[in-house]
Amino acid sequence: MKRSYFLITLLSLNLSIGCQQGQKNVSENKVTIDPGKASTPISPLIYGQFIEHLGRCIYGGIWAEMLEDRKFYYPITADYNPWGTSSDPFWNAGEFRILVASPWKIIGSPEAVTMTARNPFVGEHDPVVNLIQEEKERGIGQEGLVFEANREYTGSIYLAASSTDITVKLRVIPTNNDPIPMAEYTGLKNEYGRYEFKFISHEDLDEASLDI
Repeated sequence: MKRSYFLITLLSLNLSIGCQQGQKNVSENKVTIDPGKASTPISPLIYGQFIEHLGRCIYGGIWAEMLEDRKFYYPITADYNPWGTSSDPFWNAGEFRILVASPWKIIGSPEAVTMTARNPFVGEHDPVVNLIQEEKERGIGQEGLVFEANREYTGSIYLAASSTDITVKLRVIPTNNDPIPMAEYTGLKNEYGRYEFKFISHEDLDEASLDI
């Protein structure tokens, strides 16, 4: 019996911030300083500082990417425990947490998701969502996301499937509320393709989930 499945890799959900940086030959750059010539005063709102990855300063702070483990470094298993326990050392004893396992939960039975090392798109392995008729929905989801009302969120996902008949849906699950559709993809190919999506929430959402 032929098995139906789809694969996921490189999932992104963020507030897009873009910049361009020109490239020049350093040997061609020259700087002349004239201490007797004053220019426009620098605004006190412009400043620089040295910064380290302390607590949620970067990840979960000024970092625009909202999802943890987008490239599936950690294998997705039924043993869901991404932050370890409170008895772990300093980092996971309080609010300043770092991942020790996959933050992705399996939707469906434990065998719904497996990892494959066969021609991985990136890293050592990719997640495979195995589909059977007995279960209506199978996939993965990540909890703990916060969405602000009327703000646009953009993202992309790479997908491949064993059949063009497979439909992959992305949705946001608010706490104790009905799912909100985000995107839907059909006609997937055997080779990975990049699919973009946008999402605007009509209300503030705390502790929401993203389901695939």
